[in-house]
Amino acid sequence: MKTIFLMLALSPFLAQAESIYKTDESPMSFYGITNQINKMRLSQASHESYLFFGDSIIQALKQDKLHVEYVNLGIAGDTVHGVFKRIKETPIEKYNGVLVSVGANNFMQGESGEALGGEIAAVIEYAAPRAKQLFVMETFVPNRVKYPFVAADFPSANARIHTTCSQFKNCHVIPLPKNMINKDGIKLKYTHSDGVHPNALGFTLWKREINKKMAVFPYDLYYRVRY
Repeated sequence: MKTIFLMLALSPFLAQAESIYKTDESPMSFYGITNQINKMRLSQASHESYLFFGDSIIQALKQDKLHVEYVNLGIAGDTVHGVFKRIKETPIEKYNGVLVSVGANNFMQGESGEALGGEIAAVIEYAAPRAKQLFVMETFVPNRVKYPFVAADFPSANARIHTTCSQFKNCHVIPLPKNMINKDGIKLKYTHSDGVHPNALGFTLWKREINKKMAVFPYDLYYRVRY
């Protein structure tokens, strides 16, 4: 009985425990230096822009055929921990909205889908009440044939994203392109040889999904009807 009471007493602190799934976030690390560059980029941005937070997949994203004004705040190697930290350091309420795309590196570090979903849910619960609009990408899943240690319960992460986002009127989930993910994670036809990062085809299809949700009129309508 004492154990139960102790766990209940500690639960608020356990819920706020820092994630072990993170990269080196020190000032002189790749993360730290890129974060400073991103802050300089953000200082020049219009408040009409959307802020794109994420990892290398966001960092590699090009404006070409993407019909939305945004500031690219991607950092290669980042996990939910780093993205959440950066969001909390940014006055997101001043901008048109926020897009969050993260999770592949969490999977590569061995995190379960259930745990990852919980981390992203915490980001949504923080950002949605503060941002004008919040867009959350379904999580890219590294190919499990190449990386068998990637959690088999990976669908739990996206399920949690949908459930949490549905609680906020200004939160929108952007799905991954149809048939890009199967039971083995991302299909290799959509990635570079590493089985993680999208290739040209993968990015083209992904941009279409972003345009359907975020592009300015009439581009959003065009992509919804055309694709």
